[in-house]
Amino acid sequence: MIELNLGTNVLKLATVEGEWTNTRSEKVFHSEDSQVHNDLTPGPFRIEVSLFHENQLTEQIFLVGCRSNKRSFIELEQFIVLGDKLVVYFDGCILAFDISNLNFCWRINEFEIFGLYIFENDLIVYDELSVLRIDKEGVIKWRYSGMDHFVSYKGNTAFEMNEDHIQLRDSFENIYRIDYDGNVIDDSDARSVMATLSKSRKKRFFSINPFKR
Repeated sequence: MIELNLGTNVLKLATVEGEWTNTRSEKVFHSEDSQVHNDLTPGPFRIEVSLFHENQLTEQIFLVGCRSNKRSFIELEQFIVLGDKLVVYFDGCILAFDISNLNFCWRINEFEIFGLYIFENDLIVYDELSVLRIDKEGVIKWRYSGMDHFVSYKGNTAFEMNEDHIQLRDSFENIYRIDYDGNVIDDSDARSVMATLSKSRKKRFFSINPFKR
């Protein structure tokens, strides 16, 4: 279980395993339709989010998804408090809930998120295929993608937040630098590779061109 202290309130997040035994109506949020259900029976694996005020339980919601029948997909790997929102990466998407009442606020679909970070009251999302900056209302300010996914198979750092820029490294070990407005500072590695590939393709085309005499 993970506890987040929010002044007089405490948020508790926990991975729950086992058959659903509650008989009273519960809030169950399903990531497939982004709806809160009061009559849905969750699967054996779910995430429980509980809000306490002065040690008294005031709100509770259970998160379930398309893949919640498998233990490996229900993990509290990425979550963060962004202003008045609890942001959770769950079932392949980013979900935001109001921390005062656990009401659902917004959702953004992503592929595979490696990190959630705060920068100037916004959210920086390190995704396998791109980097995004999102405000607390769920508006994507910018998205940046490289030549390939941002993973280094040589064990080098693929994502690094610096004072005035973000440095990225893709699976070809190309390095990219962008500022916090999403502008490119340096992507010369990838441009050089693309130029080489372009020349190589042209040579192959002319070497097999049946119209060349």
